[in-house]
Amino acid sequence: MVTGTAAGQATPAEAVAGFLDTTNVDSVEIGNNFATACAYVVPADQAACPGFLAQATLTADPPVYIGQVSISGSQAIVVVVGHVCADFTCFGNSDAAHGIPTSTAGFANAYQEAINGIGNGYTAYPCTLVGNSWYVNFG
Repeated sequence: MVTGTAAGQATPAEAVAGFLDTTNVDSVEIGNNFATACAYVVPADQAACPGFLAQATLTADPPVYIGQVSISGSQAIVVVVGHVCADFTCFGNSDAAHGIPTSTAGFANAYQEAINGIGNGYTAYPCTLVGNSWYVNFG
């Protein structure tokens, strides 16, 4: 469970928290909540989402919390702090700014890097605003 951020879709941090919370983020393999977790994924990817999640064993060891968030228009990068794994690749991130660009000009590259890293244990999650709701973007 993500500490300190409630699940929701009003902010990018809430969308990531909801995605992680519904994927059993307390050292338990994901598997029982694909449909719920996929509701936090951009609508265009929701149909393919369960298959994507089924390809990897995703876990996290508490405490896991949301670090910094960088927003540029309808895109955001949300940093997850803690120990997150996809299959046997784990990232223990203690840097709340890991993956956040140091300048506005670097946002597009950092966002693409987050998309490329999702599903590989990368701790920066790309999010997209659709309508009035934020979603995790699998790219």
